[in-house]
Formats: sequence, structure tokens, C-alpha cells
Amino acid sequence: MLTHAARRIANLVFGGTCLLCRGSADDARGEGLLCAACERDLPRLGEGGLCPSCALPCAGGAVCGACLAAPPRFDATIAAFAYRFPADVLIQALKFRGALAISALLGRVLAQRVAGSERIDAVLPVPLSAARIRARGYNQSMEIARVVARATGLALRPALCARIRDTAAQIELAAAERVRNVRG
Repeated sequence: MLTHAARRIANLVFGGTCLLCRGSADDARGEGLLCAACERDLPRLGEGGLCPSCALPCAGGAVCGACLAAPPRFDATIAAFAYRFPADVLIQALKFRGALAISALLGRVLAQRVAGSERIDAVLPVPLSAARIRARGYNQSMEIARVVARATGLALRPALCARIRDTAAQIELAAAERVRNVRG
């Protein structure tokens, strides 16, 4: 009881506020990022109904038409969340507001999705250009990848993938321009 009271006092003084609803985020994992209700509301992706190549919704979990027409240069994609509220808010806070603590939550949930998969050889964070790293100060993908690698025991291999050119920030572009921006 004393430990619980001390934790609640520390949360009041040093944080413990849910990043989404601003309620109490006193959770059993000790992350103190989300309340239980907001974590339940995260749009988790399940095993079925997703294209195994790109992880976008696809009937029956078959390879989607886009991946059949132009197969990606990788074997599979595993995603933890759909990019919609409230997951999008958390991802944007990590990327653009320096809320690095969110990488622990995102990495933990992604690690749960990849745990036990025999098809994964290593964890590769999406690289940022040198200019973007200097501007932001960190690579959000690397921060998530560290958590996934640590939780799953998979090798973290950031050097296996390199950004060969600096591109415009995707957030500034329309959908069609985003596709052209990352081509090649």
C-alpha cells in the first residue's frame, strides 16, 4: 500500500498523466504514458485481414492487388497499429514534439506483434538523412527499433539500410507527391 501511495505521489509531482486524455496514467507496466482506457482504444492491427507484404487491410489476409502488381523489395511487413486516432497522435508527438518516452510504448506493442515470428532476421530502423537527424536530434524509428530488439532478442542492424538522398518531409506533401518523393 505504501509503494502504491509513493508511486501515485511521484506521478502527481513528476507526471503520470495520460498523453491522450490527460487523466491518470498509473499503469502496471510503469510507463505512465496512457491510462488503461486510452491504451484499449489504440487501433491495434490483428493477424488476419492484412496484406502480408504491405500490412494494409486486404480481404482474407491475401496479398493485395498493389503488391501483386508491383511486389515490394522486402518479404513482409508487420504493423502494430492502424495510422488513425489515437495512434497517429502518439506517432506525431514522438516524431515532431520530441516525446521520446512514447517509443517505449510503441516498441513494446510492436515487439508483442513480432514475438515468435520465424520470418524475422533483424530489426532495421528506417534511416533519416543527416540533415533531418541534425534538425530533429534523433531518429524516431531507431528509438522504437531499440525497444523491439531488446524485447525480442533480435539483432538491431541499422547499418543494413541507408538513406541515399535527402527528401522533402512527407507531412508537407499531398498523397501523390508523397509517392514520388520516396520513389527510388
